[in-house]
Amino acid sequence: MTGRYIHILLISLLTMASCQKPDGPDQNETAVPLSFSVSAEDAVAAKAGAGSEVTNNSNLTDKPFGIYGIYTATENEDEGTNVFLSSSAMEVRHDGTQWTYSPTAYWNINQFYRFRAYHPYSGDAFIVNPSSNTHRLMIEYKIASGQEDLLVGFKSVEANVTNIRTKVPITFRHALCALQFKIAFENSNDIPDDYTDDITNFHLHGIIPTGTLVYGHEEGDYHSEELKWIATYYDAADYYEWSGLKTFGKYDESNAVTIFDGAEGIVFAIPQTISSTPEKLTSVHFKTSRGGAADHQAILPSTTWEPGKIYTYTFLIKKSDIEVWLSIKDWNEIQSNENIYI
Repeated sequence: MTGRYIHILLISLLTMASCQKPDGPDQNETAVPLSFSVSAEDAVAAKAGAGSEVTNNSNLTDKPFGIYGIYTATENEDEGTNVFLSSSAMEVRHDGTQWTYSPTAYWNINQFYRFRAYHPYSGDAFIVNPSSNTHRLMIEYKIASGQEDLLVGFKSVEANVTNIRTKVPITFRHALCALQFKIAFENSNDIPDDYTDDITNFHLHGIIPTGTLVYGHEEGDYHSEELKWIATYYDAADYYEWSGLKTFGKYDESNAVTIFDGAEGIVFAIPQTISSTPEKLTSVHFKTSRGGAADHQAILPSTTWEPGKIYTYTFLIKKSDIEVWLSIKDWNEIQSNENIYI
């Protein structure tokens, strides 16, 4: 009887033990892979001028992007633990179906996450400073090296039970500014209605062609974003050179001719302050068929080019001079239908 009692008791203890949950958090909650929903501010879906191409949701997946990430135990903590295996930016590529990277990162429940990203991951026009991290991304950009769109994005999120099962939305924004140039004759009685000419050559003279993007946070607020450019080296040289043959006539809103090619004919530029002072003059120069070898010059008005804005300069040719109009608009932000898992 004693042996049977001991045997039955052991079976009962094992059964009870198998019904108990293990100590600590539910493993099904902590083994959730990170997933992201990514979108881009949309400018135009076609090529811009001078070989540049605007990045938007239709072509965002054509190139990989880089992303940094850390998590901390408290919400506004300075130092944290890297989300990814390395402190360097993780390269994320699209395989035609979804975004992929390796090794996979998983959520740590009840932690506070911060992500800072840039697109594309690498390019001819820029270099990512190796000291960059989630707190501060630093990128050196040179317009002379090529025309590449540059986007950045930031997001912070608390890893609670609800959020870890929801894609983290990261919206990319344009870190550069864009320039557009148009030309027409003044709409006046001095110029016949059917009078036309052809622009044959164009360039911009005197700008800051290189700069350092500093994409970080406001002082003491690690969950904010702040975008600044350090651009100080003025170069009295010619940039954005174009040649071709485009016919223009008298001005109205529908027929001013855009000089560069593409849907909106823009080129990218380093955000900077444009000056009309003689020592740091910024001007455009162009030639026309009727003007022959004559160099037409128009000085750009003093203004500050800001990230994420398109600056449209319209040159109205008068009988004795050139009038410059400037209009400014924002790149529009749209949501992406592309779900990105990383």
